[in-house]
Amino acid sequence: MAAGSRPTDRLPWRAVPPWRTGVHRWCAARAGLAALCALAVLAAAACSSSGTGTGSSSAEAASDRVVELYRLDDSTRSCLTGQFTDSADARAAATSTGDVSGAQQRALGDALEACIAPEVLASSVAARIGESLPPSDTARAGEQATCLRAAVLQLDEAGRRALAVGLVALGVDPTSDLGLARSDVVNGLYRACGVAATR
Repeated sequence: MAAGSRPTDRLPWRAVPPWRTGVHRWCAARAGLAALCALAVLAAAACSSSGTGTGSSSAEAASDRVVELYRLDDSTRSCLTGQFTDSADARAAATSTGDVSGAQQRALGDALEACIAPEVLASSVAARIGESLPPSDTARAGEQATCLRAAVLQLDEAGRRALAVGLVALGVDPTSDLGLARSDVVNGLYRACGVAATR
């Protein structure tokens, strides 16, 4: 490994985004490496139904995708639709299946922060990891979920943004700044809570 490079092979976004190879086959081949395969499947499904239009229809498609991904309520959906109506960059990032610009990442981060409380994000991520990679001892499921929620809440703003934006924009280059930051955050959550990346 070249000096200064960071490993990303513990994450499901290591090589090709899932929707370019078939998300279910991709996840199955990397079942032991999937950081949030359930999220990847859901995001890809949401992408398939997201429109590429403009205005309110595109804003609704973007909010629908985020709501489905994070299992959000109707009031949050309304908030997100308003944010995506006001920001073309945020809409583009939320519905993209490929790379997104720095401006689009920032706009998406602003929209998510405006509508999704840190506690809600933490609970959603903890639940998704628990479903995708439950502890071998099922009696520890509650302990793992509690640890993951606390670990997400302890992230600084940059880490929380990398997680929230990175899980929506799964198609970004895994070696990009966002891709590497997302890898660092997810792997850090694993280490903090003893989540086994293999089954």
